[in-house]
Amino acid sequence: MDIEEADMRVIVRLLGETAALPGGLMKKKVHVLDGLCDLAGSMEWIWMLSYSASQTRFLRRKLAENLPLQLDLPEADSPTKLLETLPPSHVIASLRTLDSTTESKILLLRNPSESGYSRREIHLTNLVLDEIPWLHWSEWPNPQPLLDSLPPRQRLTMDLLLLGLGRKAIATQMRISEGTVSGYMRELYQQYGVNSQAELMRIRPYQSTPN
Repeated sequence: MDIEEADMRVIVRLLGETAALPGGLMKKKVHVLDGLCDLAGSMEWIWMLSYSASQTRFLRRKLAENLPLQLDLPEADSPTKLLETLPPSHVIASLRTLDSTTESKILLLRNPSESGYSRREIHLTNLVLDEIPWLHWSEWPNPQPLLDSLPPRQRLTMDLLLLGLGRKAIATQMRISEGTVSGYMRELYQQYGVNSQAELMRIRPYQSTPN
C-alpha cells in the first residue's frame, strides 16, 4: 500500500520533533506514541512489558481524557480487561521479543463508539512501530528524578503517605492544615498517575525498577 505525501509529511514531522526533543528514551517514546494516536485517531495507547509468565508491567496513556501516564495498573484496570471489551477492528498491536524472557507489546486503542481502524491507519501505524525498534526497548520510567525534583514539603508528604499515615495524621506531623495536605496529595497523585494512597503505595516510588 502506497503512502500519500501528506501522511509521509506527518510522519517525518513527528520523527523530526522526536529527534530534537531533549530528554531520555522514555520521553521520546511517549512523544512518538502520542503522535501515532493523533495520526490514527486512537483514544489511548498501552505499553506492556512481560518479564515472565507471572510478571507484566503496564504503561498507559489516555489521550482522550488528557490524563498523565499511568504505571502498573490495578488488576481491575489492566489492559487485559480492557481488551475484552474491544473488537479486534479497534486494536492495533505491535509485538516484539526483546530476549529469552522479555516480551514487549504496544497497543493503540480506538473508542468503541467509533468505526474501526481503516487500512490506511493500520498501515501507517504498523510502519512506524515496525521500523522503530527502540519503541519496544525496555527502559522503564524511573521515578527517582521526579522524587528528587519534589519540593521539600511534597517530599515529606510522600514519605508519610508511604508510611501509611492518613491526611489528618500528616497534617498533625507537618503542623499544617488538612486542606494543604489535600493539595499536596492531589499534586502527587497527578504526577504519578494514580488516584489514591493505596495506588501510590502499590507502585513503590522508592523501589528501583527492572532494567
